[in-house]
Formats: sequence, structure tokens, C-alpha cells
Amino acid sequence: LLHMAEKLYLIDGHAQVHRAYHAYPKLASPSGEPTGAVFGFAKMFMALLDKHSPEYVVAVFDPVGPTERKSRYAEYKATRKPMPEDLRPQVERIIELCAAYNIPTFRVEGVEADDVIATLVKQAAGQGLDVTVVSGDKDLLQLVGGRVRVYDPQKDLLLDAAGVEREKGLKPSQIPDWIGLMGDASDNIPGVPGIGEKGARELIARYGSLEAVLEHAGEIKGKRGENLRAFAEAARASRDLAVLRTDVDVKLDLAAARRRPPDSKRLMAILSELRMQNLLKTVSAPVEESNADYVTVAGASEWAGFLRALRKQPRFAVDTETDGLRPRDADIIGLSFSWKAGQAYYIPLKGPERTRLLNRSAVLEGLRPILEDPRISKVGQNLKFDMLVLRRAGVELKGAEFDTMVASYLLNPGAKGHNIDVLAMEYLQYRKFRTEEVIGSGRNRTTMDLVPVETVARYACEDADIAWRLYEVLSDRIEKEGLGRLFREIEMPLVEVLADMEWTGVAVDAEALRKMSAELGGMMAELEEEIYRVAGERFNVNSPQQLREILYEKLRLEPPKKTRKTKALSTDAEALEELSAIHPLPKLILEYRSLAKLKGTYVDALPGAIHPATGRIHASFNQTQTATGRLSSSDPNIQNIPVKSDLGRGIRAAFRAGEPGWRILSADYSQIELRMLAHYSGDEALLKAFAEGEDIHASVAARLFNVPLSRVTRQQRARAKAVNFGIIYGQTAFGLAKELNISNSEAQRIIDAYFAGHPKVAECLRGIIASALDSGRVETILGRRRFVPELKSPDHATRKLGERLAVNTVFQGSAADLIKKAMVAIHADLRDRRKNGGPWRSRMIMQIHDELVFEAPAEEAEELKDLVKDRMEKAMELRVPLAVDVGVGRTWLEAK
Repeated sequence: LLHMAEKLYLIDGHAQVHRAYHAYPKLASPSGEPTGAVFGFAKMFMALLDKHSPEYVVAVFDPVGPTERKSRYAEYKATRKPMPEDLRPQVERIIELCAAYNIPTFRVEGVEADDVIATLVKQAAGQGLDVTVVSGDKDLLQLVGGRVRVYDPQKDLLLDAAGVEREKGLKPSQIPDWIGLMGDASDNIPGVPGIGEKGARELIARYGSLEAVLEHAGEIKGKRGENLRAFAEAARASRDLAVLRTDVDVKLDLAAARRRPPDSKRLMAILSELRMQNLLKTVSAPVEESNADYVTVAGASEWAGFLRALRKQPRFAVDTETDGLRPRDADIIGLSFSWKAGQAYYIPLKGPERTRLLNRSAVLEGLRPILEDPRISKVGQNLKFDMLVLRRAGVELKGAEFDTMVASYLLNPGAKGHNIDVLAMEYLQYRKFRTEEVIGSGRNRTTMDLVPVETVARYACEDADIAWRLYEVLSDRIEKEGLGRLFREIEMPLVEVLADMEWTGVAVDAEALRKMSAELGGMMAELEEEIYRVAGERFNVNSPQQLREILYEKLRLEPPKKTRKTKALSTDAEALEELSAIHPLPKLILEYRSLAKLKGTYVDALPGAIHPATGRIHASFNQTQTATGRLSSSDPNIQNIPVKSDLGRGIRAAFRAGEPGWRILSADYSQIELRMLAHYSGDEALLKAFAEGEDIHASVAARLFNVPLSRVTRQQRARAKAVNFGIIYGQTAFGLAKELNISNSEAQRIIDAYFAGHPKVAECLRGIIASALDSGRVETILGRRRFVPELKSPDHATRKLGERLAVNTVFQGSAADLIKKAMVAIHADLRDRRKNGGPWRSRMIMQIHDELVFEAPAEEAEELKDLVKDRMEKAMELRVPLAVDVGVGRTWLEAK
């Protein structure tokens, strides 16, 4: 016999799915699959289990297609909108998720979920269970009574019979009568005209039931009484539609419904595929390390045996364990290797006192011929890091064949992260031994060389083992999804290119920046005084709250907008730009902020980033962070240094050649994204302008404003330039009007004139969007892809964003493909010249979007200039010629 306290929770899946869909943002997985409702349902579901701990759980969903109520009343739910296109696949995912949680689901063809729930409630109550229906649907309140309650998770409200009377003013059994009188707009149940929720409640409370109300309809005065008499049958029919069936052909299987641990592998696979990292953390992963064969190589004979085995391998995974995360400063404390799933070896070089370690020099010399042999393929996660720390130790890692982080990025460029823990869960359904378990976190963090060797060995061996397993999975995926050539010919060679750039770094004149900092400080102090004068009082210019008070309370300026989160009156750049048209203070604030950003982000920060040993800045160039394929930089970010302002140019002047008699060479693709537009669209006017070397902006202006090329004014050219680049970035008439300070109608006229003069461009953009809508993704010129789930959003603004992302990715991503290809070719040329005994010392030191920056001895500068220009202009064959502007100087500014 069941214990009286055992609980069954029946989840109204239909109600909870719709609630989650509307409550959570329009999220999507990296592959473009919509996930907002899945995430919301899972959050509700997990919180429910944690809080209430039911012994039994069942979820019930509506069927696809009409139900039997439709046969009784043809207009039933006729006014309800069809299920949103992006919700239907999420329902299937949620049912799949329930299965992974070992939660039985019911979905009966032709029968609504409410009727299935009512039937299961009757069966469960008959077996002595306490039953809780999880729903916010008022129809289900009729089931409450005895052992049956209804729980609304959104309101955290649990209702028994007394609770229903308290909340609704009705007994549970009166709910169908109530609906019969007032109807239900969501289900298109008519009820009685003129009687609403409150009126129906009053009538039921007074007379006790619908039938009693209808019997006394003659006593009820006015229009209400007339309608009750006229629509009595409609009221009865409406009530009957609201009454839930308890005779559905289903059976409650308590053995299947008993709560038990989820299928961790299956659950992790789903959550990993959907990239729901926060939910993944809650899953107890299966223990696998007990089956792994992880060996710590600690003695001379073991080391000799390991080295013999390693020499026989044509390919292996390698990982370095270090005492820090900055490769220029990190010491290797050990290395791990794997060439078979479930097997790995750890070579300890550094550890706590009284630890058995191998001789560092002997190990590195023993490994050198293997690690430096390009014919032996190396696999790893973030191999660039390993290249750099090994180089610091005097070993050049060659033969980097497969970086799992880079492979994951190509497969899912929109994913937020590609660290090995995430990839292990996504592709292997395996939870790794966490770093925090080894070295702690926050202030309690210790360095790896103080952690016991056996602990580090487990962590390190697992890294190499998982990298190998990921290689086995991802290498097939890369090929099957048509990304093999891009991966092998561009992205993997680029790992070595970036490692060389980071190792070399760039010289910066710290003293010049310090002087500039003092000048900026003085300019900011003067601006502050001017701000105080215009404001009429002193205040903290950096305080949004104090600025808000000055702008909107003291000066009484009309607020253009509020912030999204707090709904406070906005003081962001966009708001201040609008306010600048009516008062001088906002413009002064913007100038102050611009100076403060330059000073803080670059002028003050760059000297602090100079490495004390090399005297150079060694920024990281990130290969796996942007959805378009562009590189980004960090620690510090040197890619966003402004170029248009004098102050920005002053910062570039501080970047200089780092050796006496050397020069900086800058090579910049000319209008490459517009050339990509011409190539893709085949627009005759654009092709002709580029082929003949015309100023493309002036050429477009001549057609836009119907004037000869020689008569184009500076203003016309500026407007054409804005349109040219706006087209690539999906700019609207509103955006163009704002940029050019013209009316929306004038901006629309210019855009219309552009497309009228370049019809193939319009056709090209429509084709990109249509293709992306059909396939869910766009591809660049080399097959790099990006998923664009926004295109299928029910929200208009989100769809328009998707269109802009789709168009921009094709052109910006193709430009990224181009410069990456050029980088690989130039790097190979420079390497070959050095390898063949030439005196060449020139080196690539920075990539800034469409620009490559080099450092070279003065005597090599001219030849390097010719080589770089040639390789960049011949990197791809387009329908238009590629053009590269090359400059040479003592500083980056001079070279520009």
C-alpha cells in the first residue's frame, strides 16, 4: 500500500510551455534552434522538483491537431492564433527533455491536455495519492478538492478547495458554471453576452449554480436578465465545454512516474547541444575517470618507456600545465599526452617539496625532436597557448594539426565560449574535473605548482584525454559539414601566425603616452570647469544620477528615452546626442567622456601593458570570439584605437619600430567590404568603378544625385559614403537620417535612389536574406558560416536585426576570410625566406581588421612593401581588383 503522504505532481505542459515562451527572451542555440521556451520550462521544472520533492511526476501536453471539443463546437478556439512557428519545435524539445529526466509524458491524439490531467487526477486520487496539478489555468481549478490541489509556479500559489474559494469566490465545482456564464475569450467559449467575470461570480454566489441562475432568470432585471433568458442554451453549452472529462483512455503507471535520477548522458547531450550552460551545471555527470588509465611518469625507466611510445605516434594530443595564464610569464610545471581515448600520461616538472619530479632540461630535450617535428601531428585545446609557453621554455611546437577550440568555433561561431569543459559536455556528455577543485578560486586560489602532483596529474591527463576524444568527434564533424578546407588551410595555419605575432609584440613609446596623459588630464580639467559653468553648479561628471538631476530636474530638458533595465531617464551617448541639439551641456559631457575613454582605455593603460622583460606590448589576438570570423584583441585591446581624431592619431604615433634603424609598415585593404559587395552582386556600376580605379564614393554620388563625376561635391560624396557603408550594415532610413542629420524622408529618398541605380545590389541583399531564412544561416566567400535565428523571430525588430546580421556577416566575414588568407601566405613567405638562409628579419606584429602591420629593418622595407602588397592583392580572385594601401614610417602613424 502507498504511504498517505506520497505526492504526485501533474504538470500542465501546455500552460507551462506558453508561459515560458512569453516570459523568457527569444533565445537560440548556436545552430539557430529556438530555445527560450525550453530554457524557461526547464528552469520551472527543476525549481519545482527542488522545492516540492514529489515522489511521482507526470507531464501532459496538448496533441497536434483538433480535439473532440472542436467537433462539439466548431468555433472552439477559432479566434486563437496558431502556435508561433518558433515554439512548435521547442515543444518537441521539451518532451525530449522530460524523457531525459525520466518523467513520463502524455499526449493523446484528439484530446486536450486538461482532459488527460482530469482523468489522471481521478485515477491517482483513487489510489490514495496527494495530487498537485501544476498550472495557472483556471479551468483546472474544478479538479480541486479532497487530496487534489492546484499549484501556480509563476505566482508560487498552492490552492486547495478553501484557497479556490478565497481566490475566486467560488467552490471548485462551480468553476464550469462560472465559465458557462462569462465565457472564455481565449478558448472562444461564448457564455452570455454582457456578463463578465465579476457578474458571473456574483450570480453563482447568489444562486449556487448555472441551472439555478437560469431558473431565476425571470427575476433578474434589465439587459442581464434578458440575455440570460435569450442565451440560456448557449450558457449550458459553454458550461459543458468547460467541464473536464475523466474518462480518457489513459492509465497512470506509478512505477514509470516514480521520480528517479535523470539519464545524465542524455540530459547533458540535450543541454550541451542547446548550450544551456547554467542548467548543465546542475546535472550530476556520470563518473568516468575511474575507467580512465591515467599514468604519472615519475621515474627514469617510466620516462624512457613513455618516450619510446611517444616516438611511435603519428599524432597525439598535448597539453601544458603552467603556473600562470599569461604565456609570456608562465612556467611549465608539467605536460600531458594522449593518443587513445581513456589513456593519458603526465610528465611532472615542478611541484611541492619532496615530490618525485623529472629533470626539466632532460624532459624538454627528449621531447624537442618530437614536438618540433612538423611531420608529427599535434592535437590540443587552444594550441596557441601551448606554443607560446613551450617557446618560452625553448621549444618550438610544430605540426599543429587540430585545435579543438578552433574546430568548435567554426562549427558554432555564435556560441559564447569554446573552453574544454563546455566542449566535453556538448560533444562527449562528460563533466570534467573542474579547475577550482584543483587550485581553488578567488582569494583562495593557489598556484598549480603547489598542488600535489597526483591531483595535477588527474586534471592534466584528463585535459589531454578529452582533447583527443574531441578530436575524434570534431574532425569528422568538420569534414561532414563542409568546413574542412577552411579549417585546414586558413584557421589552423593562422594559429601559428597569431602565436608569432603575440610572441613578437609591438613597441610603444611609454614616455610619449605619459605626456599625452598629462595633456588629456589638463583638457579634461578645463572641460570640467566649462561643464560646471554651463550647468550652474559643481557636480560629479561621472555620476549618471547627478547628471540626470542636472539635465532633467534643474535644466528641465525633455528626456528622449529611459534605460531598459531601471527605466530611469537615460544619460547614455544616444540620449546626450539628441539633447545636444537643444542645450550645450550634453555635448560637453560627450566630449568629456570621449577624452576620459581615450585616457583610461589607451593612454594610461598601454604603458602598464608593456612587458618588463621585452619592453613591448604582447596583446592576445583572439581567433574564436566574433561571429563574423574577424579577429579580436585583448590584454590590451589594440584594435579599437580611433583613427579619425587627432588624439587617436596621437596614440598611434606612440606605436613605433622597436629596433634602431627599423621601420613600421602598414598595409590596409582599400574599401574591401564594398569590393565584396561588388563581387557578390555583380552590379555593373560598382564593377566598372572599381575596375577603372574611380573613387567609389564619388562614383556612387554621381548616380545618386545625377551629376557628372567631376561635379560631385564633398557633401554629396559624404552622403554617398554613408549609404555605401550603410548598405553593408543594413542601415535603415532612420539610421541614415540620424548620421547625416537629415529628415527620414530625405534619407529614404537617398536609399531608394541608390537601389534604383544599383538594382543588382538590391537583388543580392534580398537573395542573402532569403537564403538565410531558408537555411537558417549565411556563408562567407570561403564557406565560413553563421547561424541567424533572429530571422525567424515573431518579433519584427528582432527579424530586422537578423536581416542586418545576415547581410553584414557575408561582407564583413568574407573580408575576414580574405585578410586571414593573406596573413597565412605572408607568414609562410617570411618564414621560408628566413629558413632558406636569407637575412630577412621582417615580421608581422599586428592585425587591425583590414590592416596588417609589420616591423622591418629599413633596408628590407621596400622589398617587404612589394611582397605584402602582392600577396594581399592576390590572396583571392574577385570580380573586382583588390587594392592595398601600403605605407612605411618610424611610427604606426607615419606608416598610415
